[in-house]
Amino acid sequence: MSDSNNRRHPQSTFEAKYPYNQATITRSGHEIHINDTPGSESLRVSHTKGSYVELSKDGRTVVNSVGKAYYYMCDGFSTTVDGHYDLKVKGVMNVNIDGSVSEETKGNKYMAAGADFVLGIGGTSTETIIGDKFNSVGGDATIAITGSEYKNIGSESVTNFTGVKTEILNDDWSVNSHGNIEILSDGSVRIQCKNFIIDAESITLTTSTGNVTINSSSGFVSTSTAQTSITASRIILNG
Repeated sequence: MSDSNNRRHPQSTFEAKYPYNQATITRSGHEIHINDTPGSESLRVSHTKGSYVELSKDGRTVVNSVGKAYYYMCDGFSTTVDGHYDLKVKGVMNVNIDGSVSEETKGNKYMAAGADFVLGIGGTSTETIIGDKFNSVGGDATIAITGSEYKNIGSESVTNFTGVKTEILNDDWSVNSHGNIEILSDGSVRIQCKNFIIDAESITLTTSTGNVTINSSSGFVSTSTAQTSITASRIILNG
């Protein structure tokens, strides 16, 4: 950002010529200028320490305080800006509000934090997005939910992992699908459980070049009255 855009305050444009300037200067150094110079009409009130208020010839108002500034309003306070509004804070900025905050932006909104960003919400958080949403995380992401989680997706859901994915469940896991479920893997697929139950109208197991091996210490039992089809070059049942 250039220095002209990040200037703490604009430079003074006060320019007076004799005899059009009426000046009052006190013993301690306070100054009051009423400038009627043609083309440079302006007002300026300055403090001996350097603080000043200046109204330039074009109506621009500059308030410069070399120390702290305090504004106290017993009632409401309203600010209306028809042009651009810039707020620059070199130090820490604290905003304390006892009531609610409503913010509406008809255009784009950008928020950037050079360090940590902490958001604390004491109640319910609701986010409504009409268009797309993109989240990009360069490091780790941790989500802790003490209650339930519900997701309602009207179209497709795609999750892409370049590393290992691990899911740990302390309770039941249920998947309900009104369509097909397909698992594709370039490696092995292993299911380890106490009981493995499949309820289906038909079961088809197809292997083009390998074998089908079923090992059971208590025997392999099929109670399905529907068709069971196993296609393989070799089938081994070990009971």
